[in-house]
Amino acid sequence: RGVRRDPIHLASLGPNGHVPEEFLLFGRTEKGQGVQFRTSVWMEEAIAVALALGAPAAKRLWVNGQEIGGAPTGYLWMAPVQLQAGLNVIEFRLVAEQTLNMRCSWALVRNPQRYARPEWMTTPDEPQMHSGITFACDLELPFTPAHATIQVGADAPCRVVVNGVEMGRQGGFDPYYSTARVQPYPISNLTAGKNRIELQIQDMGRRVAVVVDGAATGVDGERFAWFSGPTWQVRRDGGAALPVQLRRRQWVDMQYDFVESALFDMDPSYAHLWRRPHPLPAANWLEDAPADGSVIAATPDAFAGSTRIEWLAWTVPPGAVAMVAPVAGSARLWIDGKEARLDEAGRAQLDGDGGHSRSAVLRVEPERGASGGCLLRGPITYELGVGKMAPGLWGDHGLESYSGGVRYRRQ
Repeated sequence: RGVRRDPIHLASLGPNGHVPEEFLLFGRTEKGQGVQFRTSVWMEEAIAVALALGAPAAKRLWVNGQEIGGAPTGYLWMAPVQLQAGLNVIEFRLVAEQTLNMRCSWALVRNPQRYARPEWMTTPDEPQMHSGITFACDLELPFTPAHATIQVGADAPCRVVVNGVEMGRQGGFDPYYSTARVQPYPISNLTAGKNRIELQIQDMGRRVAVVVDGAATGVDGERFAWFSGPTWQVRRDGGAALPVQLRRRQWVDMQYDFVESALFDMDPSYAHLWRRPHPLPAANWLEDAPADGSVIAATPDAFAGSTRIEWLAWTVPPGAVAMVAPVAGSARLWIDGKEARLDEAGRAQLDGDGGHSRSAVLRVEPERGASGGCLLRGPITYELGVGKMAPGLWGDHGLESYSGGVRYRRQ
């Protein structure tokens, strides 16, 4: 479901039919500060998976009390882990290397190759005004593509060169100095065998960053994908080629940008040419393709299996004669203080005066992992008849989430 009223959504555009990948939001975190996250998951059987942890911070990870080493320098860490049958405790620590708005995502991944994402790349040295920077990668294609596209994000003027031929250029004319631009380009000169991709950047006196995502298809439907990462190299002017440095921060680099941009973020997937498996598999109902099983649909259990009781309270709209509450667990329901019987499907007949709005209270013994908004598997629905309601705010009568019409009639 993601973050409720996620501030990452542009006020003018909204969510654009996509749940942002970073579903944990910790807020402004100063340089050197850290956050610690702990949860648990239940597995039917022991399994070896990759725990994908994406965050613009230094990372440490523990699974069942054992620290998992090998965290990389970039944004995404695909850590191989062994989960046991039953309860597994997952804990990680994120430490900010610059002031930022700390967000992150994590997922249990069966297919790391499908889940892998492009990384933002930068130079290992300091900026040198007006020098030239070239990011390069050699590709070995198993076929000659019929169609190919490369998508480039850069925060400085950039030329896209494939096999020595310029395919496009971007930047250098936008009025927004520090905002990265993402642009796709069709490629017509890739061949079977070795190919070279180069991004030629003009150093504007600030550390440049680029991100690349590409895909090629053959006449028989073959597909080959490539993207930016640690295998790329970079050189300045005529100097020696060096391994790129991966940048943790995805969009705004606080070393060079204005202070207010510490709280400016965009979804990391905004720069992707094609959608990768979402860390929240259930969020794929908004996407073009259903979840493919690459990510395990595990329900985190923040309470590690401990037994507890949770309560929900709301207003039943006027005219309701029956309701269905799809509860994740066992439940008891009271309407205006009188208990109403819930059947196995969560349906209850609402006796008494259904003409006016009434108060409902639900006592829930949750299933594993269910808490808060996850106490319900879906919306509470009603069977409605004729009710009595004064003109005014619908939200005062239990209709705050209703989308439709109401017909008023006065006797």
